[in-house]
Amino acid sequence: MKPFGGRFSYSLSLLLILSAIVHGALLVFDLGHPDSFVHVDHGPRRLKFMQGLLASAGSGQELADFATSHWIIGDYGLQAAIYGLVGQHGLIIFQIVLTLLSIACLYKLSLLVSSSEGTALLAATVYAFLPHTLVYPHLLGSEAIFVPLVVFSFYFMARYLLEQPWLSHLLLSGLMIGLATLARPVTVLWPVASSVVALLTFRSQLPFKRWFGYLLVASLPLLLWMLLIL
Repeated sequence: MKPFGGRFSYSLSLLLILSAIVHGALLVFDLGHPDSFVHVDHGPRRLKFMQGLLASAGSGQELADFATSHWIIGDYGLQAAIYGLVGQHGLIIFQIVLTLLSIACLYKLSLLVSSSEGTALLAATVYAFLPHTLVYPHLLGSEAIFVPLVVFSFYFMARYLLEQPWLSHLLLSGLMIGLATLARPVTVLWPVASSVVALLTFRSQLPFKRWFGYLLVASLPLLLWMLLIL
C-alpha cells in the first residue's frame, strides 16, 4: 500500500520544500532560544511530567505509578519517548516531519474530494501557513501531535471511501483518531459520528463488521489507558 496513493505532484513538492525552509528558519531560532520551547499552554508542566516519566522508566511499577497519577498519558507520553531518545531539538524535528506529512495528506485528501489539483494545492497551502501549523511543531504542546494525527485519520478515511475500500485504510483511520483522542480527548465521540455519517452515505463500502472494527480500533488506545487506570 502506498501511503500517499501515488507520486507527489510538482506543486505539492514545491509546497513541501517551501514549508521545510520556513520550519528550518524557525528551527534556527529554536537553537538560539531554547526556552521558547515551553512557551505554550501547560508547557512547563508538560516538560516536568515528561522528565518525571523518563526518570521513573527504570522500574515498571514506578513508571505505572507515575503515569497513572499525572494527567492523561497521551498528553505527553509520545513526546517524552522522543525527547528521551533525541532531546529537545530532536523532538522539534520529529514534530516538523509530522507536520510536513500532514500537509501532503491534506493535499491528497482535498484532491480526492474535489478532483481539482488547484483546490488541493490551495487547501494544503492555507493549512501549511496557518500560524498554528507554523508555530506548534516548535513548541511542547499536544497540538503538535494531535493535529497531524487528526489529518492522517481524515486522509485514510477519505481514501477508504473515495479511492480504494481497503480495510487497512479504515483501520489506519481508526488508529490515528484513537491516538489523537489519547492526546486530546475532545475527539472521543468523533469515530461514532463519522461512522454514522459514513454508514448513511456509503452503505455498500462500509459494512457493519468493518464499522465495528473501525470503532474498536479507534477506541482501543483510550480503553487501554482506562484499564491501566482501573
